[in-house]
Amino acid sequence: MSFQHINAIIRMRWQMARNQFFKSGKANQIISAILLVIAVLTSVGSLVFAIGWGNFFLARVKPSYIIYVWDVLVAIFLFGWSITLMIEIQRTEMLSLKNLLHLPISLRGAFFLNYTSSLVNFVLMLFLPVAIGLCIASAACYGTASMVTFALLASFVLMVSAVTYQLRGWLARLMENKRTRGTVISMTVLVFVLLFQIPNIINLSSIGRRGDDTQALREVRNQLRTELSRQLKESEIDVAEYKRRSEKVLSDYEQKRQMLRDAKAASFQRTVSLANACLPIGWLPYGASAAARGSILTPWMCVFGMTSIGMVSLTLAHRSTIRTYTGNDNKEYRPRTKGNSKTSNHSKMLERTLPLLSDQQSAIALATFRCTLRAPEAKMALLTPVIFAGIFGSMMLTGNMSKLPAIARPWLGIGVLGMSVFGMSQLMLNVFGLDRQGFRAYVLMPVARRDILLGKNIATLPIAATLSGLLIGFAAFMLGMNIMHVVASFIQIMIVFFLYFPISNYTSIVAPIGMGIGTMKPVSMNFRIIVTQMLAMLLSPITLLPAVIALACEQIASFLFETSWVPIYLLITLIELPVAIWFYRKMLRIQGTLLQDREQKILDVISKVCD
Repeated sequence: MSFQHINAIIRMRWQMARNQFFKSGKANQIISAILLVIAVLTSVGSLVFAIGWGNFFLARVKPSYIIYVWDVLVAIFLFGWSITLMIEIQRTEMLSLKNLLHLPISLRGAFFLNYTSSLVNFVLMLFLPVAIGLCIASAACYGTASMVTFALLASFVLMVSAVTYQLRGWLARLMENKRTRGTVISMTVLVFVLLFQIPNIINLSSIGRRGDDTQALREVRNQLRTELSRQLKESEIDVAEYKRRSEKVLSDYEQKRQMLRDAKAASFQRTVSLANACLPIGWLPYGASAAARGSILTPWMCVFGMTSIGMVSLTLAHRSTIRTYTGNDNKEYRPRTKGNSKTSNHSKMLERTLPLLSDQQSAIALATFRCTLRAPEAKMALLTPVIFAGIFGSMMLTGNMSKLPAIARPWLGIGVLGMSVFGMSQLMLNVFGLDRQGFRAYVLMPVARRDILLGKNIATLPIAATLSGLLIGFAAFMLGMNIMHVVASFIQIMIVFFLYFPISNYTSIVAPIGMGIGTMKPVSMNFRIIVTQMLAMLLSPITLLPAVIALACEQIASFLFETSWVPIYLLITLIELPVAIWFYRKMLRIQGTLLQDREQKILDVISKVCD
């Protein structure tokens, strides 16, 4: 690839960006120009500020403390970089690798240009001036030994960009399939959400330990002061002796408290250093701290490690690109009898009849269940309860659940159930959203419309009950709940969802939402639909009333008549279950008639999907 090729490609990309800018309209042009000027001024100002602030700050702290400055800067950069990655995997590039392959350049040259173009982004433009300014300040404060921070910064950018480029290429190949695209996006969101919860988990787990150590010192101090007060009151010591001993107790307390702080600071610094030494993303702060302390070998080992990771990632990405575009990834067709047997097993599954259901109801339920499990949109909708479980589960793991009063523990089980219902509402309030053009089959089916609603609800029930059951089981294990309360909470799952199904069915009939293929993006919505969906979502706590009434009756009876040995919560729950089923069946008949009246309008709405 010659210089003329590079020049032509740069000019072509500049012309594409220029055309895109002028076609965006006057308002967008003004806003883009203002943002560009702000970005340039911010970058220059960040460089000057980092140099000045770095010289002022680093001159007043120990050299080992520079690791915290770099850790904060790297964490902010990785946060913005990951958000940029999530945005980029959902859109196409302006000058992609496929477009470059039409030009008279080699595949290796096209790969190099595509990689270097990925380095031009807003996050890196904001990060590099601050990082370079901090490198200059480190060299000014700690001498020429800290000049290695420039090499550390360059190798860090190479490592992060190369690994990201390899990951993005792998995700792009997976997302060529529309069905896989939604799954990749949903799993990427889930992974990033769970990763960002790690600092919260660490912080919650350390709060209890910090509080226990300080509380122990405080209790010892209070006991000594109480003993001195007793001795003064019984005339064992005089006032002067009391003051002297009180001052000594206070002085010892402050001294031990300071020693505790120093020990915690030293322990925290060892933990941070160990974490940075073990994780590649921490080698930049670790190497910069080692260079500030005068070490020579450690920073260059970090440079070598990050450079090696970056070069290996680029090599693997290049080999994967070569295999993809030369056709070496395509495997020869081999007839597989196992695949045919699996297909046969899947078809047999759809032909089964569920207990207590007719053939039509079973067919609708099984087809909807399999469609829900396979649809990427459903997986994205199910992320909400999973994320809730991860966040609140981490709080239970790290919190001190033993201090929770016994009377409050069963209420936490009801709260977990309510959280599960709220998380499932996005999927339940639009039961026809995944059908799209397939809803015509329901319109043409010679079955009662209440059977369609029943089949849809039965298909959703196993997923909702499984998620709720796992959450309740986890809460019961962590809290040590009474076995009778646990059994009653599991039965309340059925009651809650049988009460929420009429709400979700009515909302799905009167306010249906068409969803784009592969995403949860609504295609056709108006103000009335938004209000109806929001009200239905806010009605989810009403379904918890039977559980609240049953548990409140048990605790009131136990308080007034000392009947703690009687499982009133479980007994009332067993009475409420058939009542909830009767209510659901009554509402199902009414809503079946409503569905028959509005099925054409529903078809018009949900069949308007984006390709």
